[in-house]
Order: sequence, then C-alpha cells, then structure tokens
Amino acid sequence: MEIPYAFIIAVILLGLIPGPNVGVIVGLSLAKGWRTGLMAVSGTSAGLAIQLLIVSVVTSSLVDQIANFLFILRWVGVGYLLFLAISALKAAINERSKEAIKSLENKNQKTKSLENGGKSIDGSDELIINPQF
Repeated sequence: MEIPYAFIIAVILLGLIPGPNVGVIVGLSLAKGWRTGLMAVSGTSAGLAIQLLIVSVVTSSLVDQIANFLFILRWVGVGYLLFLAISALKAAINERSKEAIKSLENKNQKTKSLENGGKSIDGSDELIINPQF
C-alpha cells in the first residue's frame, strides 16, 4: 500500500497551526491580562459546546430521516418487483392463451377438412390430412 506522505504532512501542519479561537484568546490575554484570556477560553468553549450540541441533534435527526427514507425505498422496490412479476405472469398467460387458440383453430380446420373429404376449406384443392384411417 502506498503511503500518502503529502497528506500526512498536511494533517500535521493543520493540527499545529492555531485556529482563530487561539488567536483571539492569545490576543486578549496579551492585551488585557490572563483573567480576560480565561473568560475568552470559557466563552469560546461554551460556544463550541452549543455548536456541537446543535450539530449532534441535526445529525441524529438526519440519520433518522435517512433510515425512514431507506425503509420507504425498500417497500417501493418490493412493489416494483411485484409489478414485474405480475407483468411477466400476464405475458405468460397471454402467450399460453394464444397458443391454445391456435391449437383450437387447427383442430377446427382439421375437423372441417375431414368433413370436406380431407381437402382445404379455403377453396384450394390441396389435401391437408389423409382422411383414411
């Protein structure tokens, strides 16, 4: 497996670079003293805690909605498969019906041909079946 050295270096550098919160805290601490710096730390921590709470609630709600969507999608898939099965069954029944009708028409034609002396009933004098048994 190839090790992505550039990715590892980028992650380390981004982890070491202070973010805007650290800049605000350090700036306030140097300008106004350590008590103001501690108040800035507590304020930014409280803000991050509220942000984390909102993100966790939204994420859990989103995951719940995705589960509901997948449940509905599964039953839509079941319905589609049933539709395909019924369509295939109808097509097979129609094909069988057509074959049965052709078979009956052939029997009727042979019966009429027997009554006609074994000749075609459409006017041509071709012998369809052998009337002798």
